[in-house]
Amino acid sequence: MRKTIIFTLFLIISFLISGCQNQKKMTVNFMTNGGNQIPQITTHLNTDFNESYVPYKEGFIFIGWYIDQAMIESYQNKTFKNKQEITLYAKWRPKSNGDIDEVMLFEQAYINMQSANTFLLEISGKIDPNVPMIAKQDLKAVKIKDKDTYYNYTVSKGTVTTFYEIYGTFEHSTLKKGNKVDDKLNPISANSKEEINLETFKEIYGVLPYELNYIVNKQTVIGITESIQDEAGYHFTLVLDNELSSANYKKNIVATNTAKSELPVFEQIKLKVSIDKEGFFTQIIYQEIYKIRIQLPVIGFSTQKITTEIKETFTNFNQEVHIKPYDI
Repeated sequence: MRKTIIFTLFLIISFLISGCQNQKKMTVNFMTNGGNQIPQITTHLNTDFNESYVPYKEGFIFIGWYIDQAMIESYQNKTFKNKQEITLYAKWRPKSNGDIDEVMLFEQAYINMQSANTFLLEISGKIDPNVPMIAKQDLKAVKIKDKDTYYNYTVSKGTVTTFYEIYGTFEHSTLKKGNKVDDKLNPISANSKEEINLETFKEIYGVLPYELNYIVNKQTVIGITESIQDEAGYHFTLVLDNELSSANYKKNIVATNTAKSELPVFEQIKLKVSIDKEGFFTQIIYQEIYKIRIQLPVIGFSTQKITTEIKETFTNFNQEVHIKPYDI
């Protein structure tokens, strides 16, 4: 009996010690050797840096992090038990003719999207405020271009519902807003209607009907993972700089919130991108984490941590497409 008690106590103590070790943190410095800068971080000992912190360097492919400057000993998710601060060194190899440049592919696909005569972009997703008393938001949107005419309907339904619909040309458009939708997230009635041009719409909402949420270029991409090429085209994940890529989308988040809020502070922005062999987007999945201060009834301003997964599906590039605004 005594042995059993001692053995049980040993297991409990071992578990507690192990738990404490997992909670310990260390400071990590990244030497990217010509890649984009990654700021110093403080994180858990067992973080997989090869998965979570992937730098970008034009013309090169990231091999992995090394723990010595000569880049002989590779980092392999080690637990640095006795280290409070470490430095990791990025190792690269030049891209060959068979390697793809993911950022260039994305930029060209965006040019192809904007220069197309027509396209249809359908969006769906979840916005999770991580607060028990506040329901997850269901998101639905559609963006259509038909020559010089643009259309965008966006709705978010949860504890509070809000939608807007804009239709017209760059110079003359009609904006409708409301908060009553049916079970399929289609609008029932609008509370307001106004004439607006897209320049003014851009100032308020940040993102135009023919634009994507984030700014993606060689300055805003800080990492590339899961890059493959198959018969359908190209598939990869872009990790974006939380500040440089999000200026437009921050405006959109504030403008579409039903409650008064401050600009969000992003903690993670990942885009899982698929592009076909002709150079057109087929799908983008946004995975975002951000904090935002929102004014709630009775409570006042409260900081909420939001996580999202939003899927965009692209079709009808330079094909027949029809714009039919809702009768609201």
